[in-house]
Amino acid sequence: MSIPSAIATAYAKILTFQGRATLREFWSFYIFQVILAGALAYWLYYKAGLEHVMPLIEGNTGVLVGAFILTQLPGLSLIVRRLHDSGRSAWWLLITAVPVFGALALFVLLIQPSDTVANRYDVAAPHGHSATAQQPVPVPVESRSQSDDVRALYSARIAGLNKNPGFSA
Repeated sequence: MSIPSAIATAYAKILTFQGRATLREFWSFYIFQVILAGALAYWLYYKAGLEHVMPLIEGNTGVLVGAFILTQLPGLSLIVRRLHDSGRSAWWLLITAVPVFGALALFVLLIQPSDTVANRYDVAAPHGHSATAQQPVPVPVESRSQSDDVRALYSARIAGLNKNPGFSA
């Protein structure tokens, strides 16, 4: 996923708190947010001058609240979906209530690799897994005959045709 498509996805899923978000999607959006905030801060401080900005803030609180929601809500939904991608609940956001340690702990959780198996947060199985399957990604079998033997044993066990007395179900 490219950086522009990650940003577009974050804004398209602004109110989507279900499903997953990949590491690339998450960090692409946050890099964009940091660059945007830095550019805005530079403009407000050096170009517009604080003496001209303060009257604008006092008179347009609703516009500022709206802008805050439009910039922070996609980030919040992205954090929730990122936690889901690593198999964690959104309740882990409450760890940020612990000063300093909480923010560091959340950072560590957000940089964890994605689950390679389907988990309970899958909506449409974005990683190519069935949303109901709770099994790991199949590992290719090295030899064809070994695979055939396993299938034959499984079929025999299911059909109850195994005559080996040491073989129990």
